[in-house]
Amino acid sequence: MAIVCKGLVLLASMLVSAVLAQEQGDAASTAPSYSTCQRQFLDALIPVGRNASAPMVDLIDPDTPEQDCIKRLCLGDYATCDPIANNANDIPYSDMILVFSDEFNTDGREFGVKARDPRWTAEDIYYFPTQDIEVYKPEQVTTSGGHATITMEKLRKPEHAISLQPNGEKWDVAKNFKSGMVNSWNKFCFTGGYMEMNVKMPGDDKVPGLWPAFWAMGNLGRAGYMPSTGGFWPYSYNECGKGSNSSSTIPGSLVPDQRVSACQLSPEDPGYVNRSRYGFEEGKARNSPEFDVFEVVVVRDIGSETSQTLQMAPLVPQGTSWADLDWYVQDGVPEGVAYPGGISFLRTEGNQWQGRWGRPGNEYQDSLSAISHLNSTFYDSYHTFGVDWDPGNYLRWYVDGLFAYEINANALREMTGNVSGEFITIGERMIPMEPMYMIFNLGMSRDFGEVDIENLQFPAEMDIDYIRVYQRPDKVNVGCDPPDYPTSQWIACHKNDFMTNPDDEILFDECLSRAFAPSTVTTMMIALLSIVLFFF
Repeated sequence: MAIVCKGLVLLASMLVSAVLAQEQGDAASTAPSYSTCQRQFLDALIPVGRNASAPMVDLIDPDTPEQDCIKRLCLGDYATCDPIANNANDIPYSDMILVFSDEFNTDGREFGVKARDPRWTAEDIYYFPTQDIEVYKPEQVTTSGGHATITMEKLRKPEHAISLQPNGEKWDVAKNFKSGMVNSWNKFCFTGGYMEMNVKMPGDDKVPGLWPAFWAMGNLGRAGYMPSTGGFWPYSYNECGKGSNSSSTIPGSLVPDQRVSACQLSPEDPGYVNRSRYGFEEGKARNSPEFDVFEVVVVRDIGSETSQTLQMAPLVPQGTSWADLDWYVQDGVPEGVAYPGGISFLRTEGNQWQGRWGRPGNEYQDSLSAISHLNSTFYDSYHTFGVDWDPGNYLRWYVDGLFAYEINANALREMTGNVSGEFITIGERMIPMEPMYMIFNLGMSRDFGEVDIENLQFPAEMDIDYIRVYQRPDKVNVGCDPPDYPTSQWIACHKNDFMTNPDDEILFDECLSRAFAPSTVTTMMIALLSIVLFFF
């Protein structure tokens, strides 16, 4: 009997071993096969304590060529990276690794919300903030032949789209043109790094009117959905008062009060927000800043140019400007703006557009902006545009690999100005710190320049070869809900501010309506578990 039992045990052991071996073989055969760029990304997550199976790896396109897994840039201060003052061979370059890419090599992709593309959503809206001439429709964004195309089309009869107004009203707007706007809102965000597009511009460099753009915004605002952006865009500010609310803002500013400011408020105070409900830190302001990699226009009798801009709030007082180089000399600090592209074919220079305050911008935003001049080759071949963003430190614009323009923290220092006999101080504004998402679109708006409808050729096409994002290997930070700047619960619990169509529901997490911050809940659960264990 003992021999029989031993035999049964041995047989069972052999069966278990066989099953385990089969499972291991199956696991090995179904294990994901990562590209070189994807494996590099996963390897970078391990030293910083991130999950090595992070799903974000799937947002690196396996079609990205191996030689493009790395981007080399100078990451030091401006004095170190200045291509004018330094010999090219003396400028130190560092490796950045690919954390996102889309090569658009698959034909026939769809980007409407129902398509559930993991990277992008093509909008179905009317973009009211800039009074556009067109509506945006998802079908205007297509892929074929290894690139994505946004098509601006003239229509025989008007087409309708919804505009979500600041008060939440939905306006039905009809226009005789339709085009495309695509974004990675609430799907892919990044904090710091280099974003780049390889693009062929629509139209030509002679007829004004088309307005192609590539830009980034903080995830707490969905571009074009005005209830979501009010009080967040284009703030990048962490001061209490000094411009965060109407009682401390310069006269004439139309920027809404900061919705989640740095001020510590009590529940009975106007504007109080229960921060713990959304995982927000006490005393930390939340923002939705914007920077524009390019906004290209044709200026009659001058040609094509791109503006390269950081949009900013609160507004600084009249008579002050970050572009005033004497201000830096007076304060004994390095200049906060630089135009190294001025010595290249780009002829980069400060933007001469002046709003009400005698500097780039208007009543809704300060625009820390430069202009680079393009030529006809940008319309018949592909060229790269990129921005290197170091949170809190600098933004640097590149065109075809040429360092064109920089804004650094010195441009955003505290400013005091005399406004009608009253001295008003606006505190230090910040190079963006929030998780940002990407947007690309093709529009037309007389708010941005001349639109020569009669001579523009339609359909007009903007072709995108690829979009890529790189980060420093020791500073990989991707995702729209990072622990230090969470966005998920604010968006989920205010979803009516971010949507016009029930189909958009798939873009949102569940609103948990929690009454305690996560750390508090965790503490309570541990305490309850300890009590249970004590009694058992």
